[in-house]
Amino acid sequence: MRVTGDLIEPSPADAVGAAIFGRLLTSFFFKEAEPVTEIDPHRLRHIFDYPSHNMDSFVESHRSQEQAFLAIQNAANEAVKS
Repeated sequence: MRVTGDLIEPSPADAVGAAIFGRLLTSFFFKEAEPVTEIDPHRLRHIFDYPSHNMDSFVESHRSQEQAFLAIQNAANEAVKS
């Protein structure tokens, strides 16, 4: 991760980690990689509210748990396509 002024730019390693986590997340919560229209708040808490998951910097870089979840979902969708 690189900080440029007020912006936090994810590194390629962050993207790979997000893709891997996204694939696991998708297989755990969804039958298929499908677009998310509504995010269950219980899922957000389960994924992001446990310190042991070490997701704080990822959430901060995406400005909210919802946006972080969508970034993971998008990475999973792209991983499934390739």
